[in-house]
Amino acid sequence: MDGEPRGGAATKAPRAWAEVDIDQLGIVSGEVIGFSQRLAVVALATPTAVPVGRAVWLSLGLDGEQAERTAGSVVNTFDHVDGRRCVAIELVDVSGAARRSRVRVPFRERVEVLGITDQAGPDPRWRATAFDLSTQGLGVIMNTEIRVGASVLLRFPLPPHRHAFQVRATVTNCRSDSAVAYATGFLFERVTAGHAQQLHAAIINLAAG
Repeated sequence: MDGEPRGGAATKAPRAWAEVDIDQLGIVSGEVIGFSQRLAVVALATPTAVPVGRAVWLSLGLDGEQAERTAGSVVNTFDHVDGRRCVAIELVDVSGAARRSRVRVPFRERVEVLGITDQAGPDPRWRATAFDLSTQGLGVIMNTEIRVGASVLLRFPLPPHRHAFQVRATVTNCRSDSAVAYATGFLFERVTAGHAQQLHAAIINLAAG
């Protein structure tokens, strides 16, 4: 879950792999470089021309775990900055895959947290520093505690162009990391297509280093 740093060390996203079964084209392996509840972005290990609109079977897994297989449809293809061919696949049933294959990447950025249901005194804003990001949520360090279940508005810049990003979120966990720091996890809410596009671009950029 977002919001839980590991032993104070920099968070390293586990390798998420994929196999795309493209009917007559066969099975192509690759790496998951973006994931949400409805969309998976896969960088293919070998260049393969995959038609947009093609129905596929997608197997998703993390290192050391068994794969989850689900149906999907190719909605976009593009070239990654490192030259790999990528396919964006809209998923049909991801009830198991979404829980197991959510990709987190290290992310260091200042975050403004604006309270909706809870406020930090006369000023409704908290200041925080992000430590990881996924397409579903954000992990931050705050200097004050915030109630689990509280609704907030998050504001922070996203790579690659540091454009301002704003999204509503819910606090999923908040635990004391020290006397003056609280590791806090937020789950994004009301995510639009525009939000998803920006998050996927940021995940790809961060994963590429």
